[in-house]
Amino acid sequence: MPRRLSFRLYAIALLSSLLIAPATTTYWDAFGYLTQAITGSVGGLGLGRPVFVLAAHAIAKAWLGAGGSPWHVEALLRACVIAVSAASASLTPRLARACGLSDRAAWIAGLAVACSPALAHASGQVLTDGPAVACLLVALICGVGAAAPDRGPSAATWLAVASGAALGLAIGIREQAVVYALALALFAWRAPAASRVRIAVATSAGFGVCAIAPVAFVLATQPGYLDTIRHWLDGMRADRVLKTYGWRDLAIYLVWLVSLGPIVIFAATRHLVSRPTPVSPARGPLAAIVVVSVIQLAWMATFRGVAYSPRFLLQALPGAVALPGAIAIDRWIGRSRARLIAAVAAIVVPVLVAAPFVRARSAPLEQTLRTWPSMLTRLPSGTIVVSGQPCPAVPFVETILARDRAWTGRVPSWAPICPGWSWPHDLASVLDRARIDGHIVALDLRPVSWVGAEQRAALAEVDVYARAHTAGIAGGGIIVWREGAPSPHE
Repeated sequence: MPRRLSFRLYAIALLSSLLIAPATTTYWDAFGYLTQAITGSVGGLGLGRPVFVLAAHAIAKAWLGAGGSPWHVEALLRACVIAVSAASASLTPRLARACGLSDRAAWIAGLAVACSPALAHASGQVLTDGPAVACLLVALICGVGAAAPDRGPSAATWLAVASGAALGLAIGIREQAVVYALALALFAWRAPAASRVRIAVATSAGFGVCAIAPVAFVLATQPGYLDTIRHWLDGMRADRVLKTYGWRDLAIYLVWLVSLGPIVIFAATRHLVSRPTPVSPARGPLAAIVVVSVIQLAWMATFRGVAYSPRFLLQALPGAVALPGAIAIDRWIGRSRARLIAAVAAIVVPVLVAAPFVRARSAPLEQTLRTWPSMLTRLPSGTIVVSGQPCPAVPFVETILARDRAWTGRVPSWAPICPGWSWPHDLASVLDRARIDGHIVALDLRPVSWVGAEQRAALAEVDVYARAHTAGIAGGGIIVWREGAPSPHE
């Protein structure tokens, strides 16, 4: 694909993220990654995403070492994630061409990724999803190249090493990329007989080094690493017990599928269910990629956390949606210029239409999170802070203050109580005990601070406590935030 087209797709992907993504951090997990970027501590989710965290830490450390303000780390890392994630739009056509798609179909696939509302939104946050897609595409491109019949032995070996290494790094960014090991195995299986073993060994070597080395490094340098994995496993078990999966979750999953790109998901679905089936494991690397991607997409339908965001589907976007969708759209266009214009418009318009609505909907939460640090710094150290979506930002603000040269006071240490795994079974007893011990309790009752059904259920519990204890029933020591401004009840 010509470089100018790759650059244009990259620019379109950047523009999509700038249009639709929040202008500040709003995702729950992103606050944890920001804290880890400054501290260098790995752990918390899965294997801790060591490649992502260590790369973010290197960037943050360089920034701070150059005299940059810790308050600007968040904006710097968001810009870096956008820049890396946008590469997916340029890499997708390369994968498409390597799989035998026409130039036009490859360009359509790249445009579908560049204008995916779901990818554009998640790519504007300090999250693993966008970078994992880009890294995974590198692994697939190199894997397809290594297995090509006309590839020389030396080039095929090095491409296989690069493919395995890129997949190992992708797993270190987000663990669910491991399912694409099956795609690399299928590539090796379909390679010329004389090179199958060599490609398989080279791929495994690259994968082993880049998948194991980051984990081994963290294990050797951070004594508490295994405890974070155990905590995550305990939390996942608790989730499976507490959360149920019903028709509402399935409906949300289907909405998230559409958010990957309405016209493209429709075209891909129609193409994949057509008869005869257009892809199969016997039909080359394209079939391997599509089959594995569809498996992953279906697997995510059973993931309870998918109700919160479509970002969990993004790794499957190129293989399960963009490539088969581009084939179907390219076939429908034929030689018609009018259909080409209509297809491009149908791919581009959704992100343009969604942008103002998504930004307007997220604006109140963005404003709440911008004022969150100033609200926290007015609280005495040791305050128990009960909030929803802003809750994971509490340790992030503490971490910033600890490294802010302009902060002259003692670095505060607040005690957040957040919805989710750590939410107490008896909130009232925990808060009463804290107040008896002399701690101030700050209750965030702003509805905009509580996102999703689980958090709103927690808000109802906090509201009951606030109504009882600010009505003179049980004394003072409570601060209640309503409508943005804190008001003490002593």
